[in-house]
Amino acid sequence: MKIKTQRLVIRPLEINDWQAMQEILTDFENSDTFMYDYKAPTDTDAIRSLIPFWVKSKKYYAVIVIETGETAGFLSMTGDELGFTMKTSCKRKGYGYEASMALLQYLNKKRGLNCFTAQAALENTASVKLLEKLGFRLESIIDIQFRKDMPAVESGNFVLDL
Repeated sequence: MKIKTQRLVIRPLEINDWQAMQEILTDFENSDTFMYDYKAPTDTDAIRSLIPFWVKSKKYYAVIVIETGETAGFLSMTGDELGFTMKTSCKRKGYGYEASMALLQYLNKKRGLNCFTAQAALENTASVKLLEKLGFRLESIIDIQFRKDMPAVESGNFVLDL
């Protein structure tokens, strides 16, 4: 499976994507939104040991910019739940929207999925805005403590019906 949009290729994660994943996850851990998700592994040994599991799970998709070949981020799809992480340098370019929409449309057309979920900390306005732009609606709010050294935050459960 390979999805091509005007600017991106979305494809299943591969073993040799470990360095790109390390770069993306390290960038995330150093970003201003790190507190809105669980701690990501960043050291080489951890990434190299986890990448076979991520590939085998078939839940992770690399988002590659056609023009540069750069891996801009990744999407995840666990059951019907969409997740996304984009490198800071690739944010605010529409890649998250373009890649997520393409994956959701693909899963709807090819696999017959017509209901999707997502979760985002309500303080993470960029993620909430992206979900709303994709057509997700806020279904409920729960408190989640993503990191033991950080306070709990309100997190929204979002739903999209295609």
